[in-house]
Amino acid sequence: MTSLAGLALLFFISSSIEIEETKIKDVCQNQEDMIKIRGLITQVTKFNKTITMQITQPTVLDAVYFKKNEEDLIKEGAFVQALGYVEEYKGKNQLIIEKIDQS
Repeated sequence: MTSLAGLALLFFISSSIEIEETKIKDVCQNQEDMIKIRGLITQVTKFNKTITMQITQPTVLDAVYFKKNEEDLIKEGAFVQALGYVEEYKGKNQLIIEKIDQS
């Protein structure tokens, strides 16, 4: 009974956590916390199960998304909100997208 109440409390707390939007110019490499970016998709390349893109605010950030169900909304000219983690790839910051929506 106690564990059920604890799970319910954990669900309630986690659903109320809001991630603040981050400006691309403020993104740090290998940032440990999840970040939220909004911007315009200005370039898209699709591979088998991977989509790479550039998100522009006007500063540009490279991003990668491993296909799930949202690949139809990932197209040049789309304004999106992306949640993910920043990693360094080939000497540049890259957003590893966990979730993406049209904004």
